[in-house]
Amino acid sequence: MILSILDDFKFYAKAKLINSIFKKTPLKKYLEDLYISDGGSGFLESDFIKNFETRKISIYGPEKYKIKTFYKYNPSTNSSFIELAKISGLELIRKKTNISLRSSYGLGEAVKIAVKKNSKIIYIGFGASGVSDAGIGFLSALGVIFFDKNKKEVNLLKQSWLSIKYIDIKSLRKVRRKYKKIKIIILSDVLLPLYGKKGSIFNFGLQKGIKNRDFEIYDNFLKNYFFTLQKNTKKKLKQKEYGSSGGIPLSICAVFKTQILNGTDYFIKKSKLKEIIKKNNITTILTGEGRLDHSSLFGKLPIQLSKFAKKNNLKIIGIFGQIADQKLKKYFDQTYIIGKKNISLNKKFKIKNDKKKIIKISNQIYKKVL
Repeated sequence: MILSILDDFKFYAKAKLINSIFKKTPLKKYLEDLYISDGGSGFLESDFIKNFETRKISIYGPEKYKIKTFYKYNPSTNSSFIELAKISGLELIRKKTNISLRSSYGLGEAVKIAVKKNSKIIYIGFGASGVSDAGIGFLSALGVIFFDKNKKEVNLLKQSWLSIKYIDIKSLRKVRRKYKKIKIIILSDVLLPLYGKKGSIFNFGLQKGIKNRDFEIYDNFLKNYFFTLQKNTKKKLKQKEYGSSGGIPLSICAVFKTQILNGTDYFIKKSKLKEIIKKNNITTILTGEGRLDHSSLFGKLPIQLSKFAKKNNLKIIGIFGQIADQKLKKYFDQTYIIGKKNISLNKKFKIKNDKKKIIKISNQIYKKVL
């Protein structure tokens, strides 16, 4: 038996849609599916979270226009589940907005609402972020005030966060006192440093629209902001853990009791994956996402599942929209590509154009594995 644990294919298709095509082929007799997440797109649709209470909200998106979205609430534990991709995600970007004008303000609004409605623990799925403001917008929504070089207040809903030079200590302390009893658990698709060559900007800047020539500017800003927060909070912050989703974990950790976990590893344990495999006589895991590239090694779903499969003597098959780094094929027993080789990184392409190819791949898997 094969267990399909696909991630959503960003800019392309939901995992459930691809599985539904598989189930119209001979493979369906030997296919089980499980929906977990690495923290990115599809976090709230994972099997563990999807049945919790849905709470609809209206907040600011990444480009500072109002959007309607939702989060999940578990009343038995007073805990909420928020997906960053549904608030500040790349797929919500409508225009080629300057990255310094995009904001995580909406995430702060969502957390504020969840706390107001009695949440004590908040799980946030991190991944597919369209912002790189290190959570400045997030803190602004909670009430922290920022100033420019002339010590004039910066309005994060209108101005660039690159103009920020100072933090109002009084407002920061007030926010920290207000939320001191709230715990946030970050379930992240990648774990990497905030700044430096191995950090957020140098690894994900291009994806978010930052030009190579501007990397140093943005990277230095994140570095300076890190030390400013550390000085003003007197907390021992760890920059090596804050690089996911444009550095937002930094601001969260500065205010809240925070735990940062790899999203896939968390869901592997929570879903009792080993028990599912044993119960259903699974011999092969089928996984995949929109693009397999160097960032996949930072902890994304397919690579983490590959490690799990090897450790448990299972075969692992990868199916991707694109494979940018051919060397990464070594993590899989078989790999398949749905999309075109030379399509741009954030290009939106339609599932109907590749439905026949997905069926063909399904039949190839059926012949090779079964």
